[in-house]
Amino acid sequence: MPLKALERTVIESRYWATQRKKEVGALVSGLDLRDKRILNVGAGRTNLTDELLGQPAGEIVNVDIEHFPNLDLLASATDLPFGNDEFDVVVFLRVLHHINDFRRALEEALRCTKPGGLILLSEPYRFMVKLTNLCGLASHPPNTITQRDIEQFVHTHRLEIRRKWARIFLYYFGYQIQVTSQRK
Repeated sequence: MPLKALERTVIESRYWATQRKKEVGALVSGLDLRDKRILNVGAGRTNLTDELLGQPAGEIVNVDIEHFPNLDLLASATDLPFGNDEFDVVVFLRVLHHINDFRRALEEALRCTKPGGLILLSEPYRFMVKLTNLCGLASHPPNTITQRDIEQFVHTHRLEIRRKWARIFLYYFGYQIQVTSQRK
């Protein structure tokens, strides 16, 4: 769902960029991304780069449903145009709450992630979503993704939580989810 102008101004600010770098650094902490193929879903104007990751990566593919000049491909998170097991890492940076069917988006990410790969994500807490709604910044569907939603997805698909952050970025939580060979 397209961002409102005020929301875009906030997330494109210098302060937000500094916080985003810390957030991405935390999500990839402990990972060696050399020779890894990474899919950044919902990139918007923020492409994942070696600089943002804090280390060199093999290949990074940045996609979004909206057109931005920096994207590699226009694609819906709920219908990714990639084959099964194509990526080592799939990343959702504060994106799932903008998607009407976030569970379908996670299932698509799972389909595209190799066994042993990772799904990295960050999402705002419910009160942050309510606050953005009150401020007129909300450009997302009425759904709010909770830690319970993510953990239920992990359990249902027989995945593993490698790392979990209660506060990865301001009032956002984060996960490193390991895709296992026994996935459903």
